[in-house]
Amino acid sequence: MRDLQIFMDDLLRNSTKIEMEMTRILTKISWVEEYSGSNSYRLKELNEDKKELIRKLIREYELWFTGAKEIILQFIEERSEEFFKADNEIRYIFQVLKGKYDTLQSSEIPTNDAFIESFDLQKNILECIIPKIKMKEVKIKKIISGDLIESELERADYLFENNFIREAGVLAGVALERHLKTMCELNGLSYGAKDTIQPLAENLYKNKIIEITFLKSIEHLASIRNKSSHSEEIKKPEIRELIDKTKKITFMGL
Repeated sequence: MRDLQIFMDDLLRNSTKIEMEMTRILTKISWVEEYSGSNSYRLKELNEDKKELIRKLIREYELWFTGAKEIILQFIEERSEEFFKADNEIRYIFQVLKGKYDTLQSSEIPTNDAFIESFDLQKNILECIIPKIKMKEVKIKKIISGDLIESELERADYLFENNFIREAGVLAGVALERHLKTMCELNGLSYGAKDTIQPLAENLYKNKIIEITFLKSIEHLASIRNKSSHSEEIKKPEIRELIDKTKKITFMGL
């Protein structure tokens, strides 16, 4: 998903460049009336520099369109008809700039405003995809994290039932820590590579993701996990509490 987001960022960045270059061209070309009162105009001969700029711009737009089209068909196909209609209008402008038409009526002469209107529509449709990408990324993260946590808690249950108490506590702690890291990621919060349950929970509380009562509950569970990891005395009901409350927290998505 990160690669997809980078690709989207590139498309939006390149769209700004295309818009600037097209504006530069359309505001500098001239039209000549065939004869007075004819309302028939021809494009004034372009020099080689301008022709090269137009060829370069067409190539850049083709690359942009190809990438944008695939993204739109994948994520927001219901807007594709609008996108393609705007593309036809832009391609008409390119055809005019390439000299396909000998003369045009005044109403047929492409303007920069007309290009901006069509290209803005395309960009707006593309930008509508960003929330969908983020939602899909969140869903994938939740599924992956949830599967791993469920597996870890199942193993913790198995260890507990076979009287491997400390090991069960450690594994339940790993599951809780993974859940808190996922919460941070889904809320755009960074955390240190060595952050454990306590600092992760404090980070979530500081950023108003969890309430003080939830923080205190996590701190209590963290203390049980720490006992499991060290040589402190640990009671079986404490480990059962750690496993069960971690299940409840992760199941409810807190």
